[in-house]
Parts: sequence; structure tokens; C-alpha cells
Amino acid sequence: MSAGLTNLKELEVSENDYLEEVKRSTFSPLTSLRVLHLCHNQKLRYISHNAFRGLKQNWSLKEVYLNNNDLSELPTDLMPWSKLDTLGFSGNSWLCNCDLVNIVTEQGAGKKFKPDEIPMCIAPMKWAGATLTSVTLDYCPNFDTTFVPKKKISFKDLKPKHILWSIFGVAMVVLFGMIIGLLRREGQPRELGASESHSRHSPITSTNHISHTLEQLVRGP
Repeated sequence: MSAGLTNLKELEVSENDYLEEVKRSTFSPLTSLRVLHLCHNQKLRYISHNAFRGLKQNWSLKEVYLNNNDLSELPTDLMPWSKLDTLGFSGNSWLCNCDLVNIVTEQGAGKKFKPDEIPMCIAPMKWAGATLTSVTLDYCPNFDTTFVPKKKISFKDLKPKHILWSIFGVAMVVLFGMIIGLLRREGQPRELGASESHSRHSPITSTNHISHTLEQLVRGP
């Protein structure tokens, strides 16, 4: 690893019109970094939750500025937010959802904003124009402030009753489809048969034919 990277104290990545995302382990070599300016990148929309991979346990960053990008969301475990002294979020199109409320309130990021640079919500409509620090979402689940990856649900995690209900639901859908198919199959021949029988034995059709024949005989050739 380059000694220059490990000893770097301050990094500025700004006004880069080609920067759209910050990928995994981007900042991992910067073990001594204390100030990060990642600002004024008009196309920057995504930062990987592992962008600081390997640094979270020995965190050295004190100032992080993410101002004036095109960010709307951030991973809750991007960094240990409470260990920062200063944080800049302003100038982004923030979606004030549960993850962002987690970062700002539960993990203490809201206390790191400068008083004159409190970021604003763009969406949802209910919170458009409100400051991030004023948003409270009562419907959000209990927050997990650890860096442990969320557990994926597997088939083994399902309870027997859930499995039985799932099987029952699928069986009912299949049975309903079979019944509809049988009804349609039985109905079509009957309708055709009735139509043919009606056309063959209709008294109106026979009477008209006889009348036409008699009229021709009376008139002659």
C-alpha cells in the first residue's frame, strides 16, 4: 500500500462531472484520513455502504462534507455517524425515509450539521421543505444502529404454519383455474349445438321457403 495514501489527512473530490457513484472500498486505503470533501458532483447519486470498508473499527474521520451532489438516500451503516465532529448534507435531493431518519436522529448525525446548513427534505410530499432534523416517522420500525448486515430470510426461517398456508393458497388457485377451464369447455359445445339445431328446425325459416316456392308456381315461368 502506498505510504502517501495511508498518511493522507484531507481529501477533496469536487466538481467532477463524471462521478456517478462511490464504489466499495473506495476509501479503505485512507487509514489516517480526517477530512473528506465530496461536494459539487452533480451526477453523484450513490455511495456504497462499504465505501469505508475496514475503517469503521478504527475510525479517524472527523469532518465529512457531502454537500451539493445528487444524493437522495444513504446507507444507514455507511459510517459511524456519531464519531464525526462536522457533517455536511445540504444541497441534495433528500428522500426523508426511515433510513435517513435513522441516520439523523438515532445515530446522531443531525447534531453534526452546521446551524446555517441544515439540509431539507424534497420528498415525500408530506415533508417537502422540512428540515431533516424535524422529521419524525412514527411508522418506522425499531432502528438497528449496528453495522451487522441484515439477515436474509431463508426457507428454514419460515414456520410450519406459514408453509402450510402457502401450499393451501397455491392449491386453491390451481383448483379454481381448473374449475373455470372445465366450465368453459362444457359451455361452448352446448351453445354451438343449440345454434345449429335452431337453424335447422326453425319454423320461420321453413315457412318462408314454402311461401316463396308457392309464389313462383302461381306466377309461372
